[in-house]
Amino acid sequence: DGKTFSTWSGRIGYATSRDGIHWERNKEPVFFVGPADAWDSDWVSHSHVIEDPTGDGYHLFYAGESGQQGIYGIGHAYSQDGLKWERNPHNPIIKNDQGTWNSKMTGGPSALIKDDKFYLWFFGSERNDFAYVFFGLAMAECK
Repeated sequence: DGKTFSTWSGRIGYATSRDGIHWERNKEPVFFVGPADAWDSDWVSHSHVIEDPTGDGYHLFYAGESGQQGIYGIGHAYSQDGLKWERNPHNPIIKNDQGTWNSKMTGGPSALIKDDKFYLWFFGSERNDFAYVFFGLAMAECK
């Protein structure tokens, strides 16, 4: 898409495998950082993709950051084919909150859909230290 990256940006790629051992990588990333004014403009990483219960597409949960805005959080995107993603207009769906256990960091999403509910596990910290993290669970209705 012609983007130039002056710092690490953590783009998200796509690969397929018939046996889970040998993988064929897509030549280009399928998900990039957001625009300059977005909450995820610095980097995107730590992705987790799950199939929609209808079988008609996929949900991507990812960590992202905008140092300029002071946001470190989790975003959501949807794709019908796993290659072209549309960001949720309500992103970030979870973000660092001042004065809480995840005030400095929020990331590492791992998701599950069960009984028409999203379950999203994530880590957070009140320090800028990956050695000092807690884990949380967020739940939402599927719509």
